[in-house]
Amino acid sequence: MGQAASSEALGILLGIALVVLIGPLTIYKFTVDSPLEVLNDFPEKQASSIFVESDRATLFTELAGWLEQQIDNAAVAGAGAFDGITASVRSVLDALQYAAKGPGLLGGFAILFVAMVLDRIVQGAFRREDQK
Repeated sequence: MGQAASSEALGILLGIALVVLIGPLTIYKFTVDSPLEVLNDFPEKQASSIFVESDRATLFTELAGWLEQQIDNAAVAGAGAFDGITASVRSVLDALQYAAKGPGLLGGFAILFVAMVLDRIVQGAFRREDQK
């Protein structure tokens, strides 16, 4: 627990240092008529050349490409879960439409049945996660 507390304290100190350093520079840049040129032109190519080997790519394009790939991987890996959520929502909407058209008691049973099925699905998913 001591290491976590020191890590949290370090994070807080870093945040305070960044605010103390960046805050005045930001205020200066946007309040002065002609701020220092280094505040207007960020040397993106020079900074990117430290981390990226290609002359055509920048650090931003590399990170954006990596993040896009991670999002695509998450969408592919979670496709079954997303399909399950879609089917569940569709079932609830179908039951509500049926309840709106049909007799009240039958509609109530339909909603209750769909709620029970959704509960079983969710409980099963949580049990599978606990077993991992």
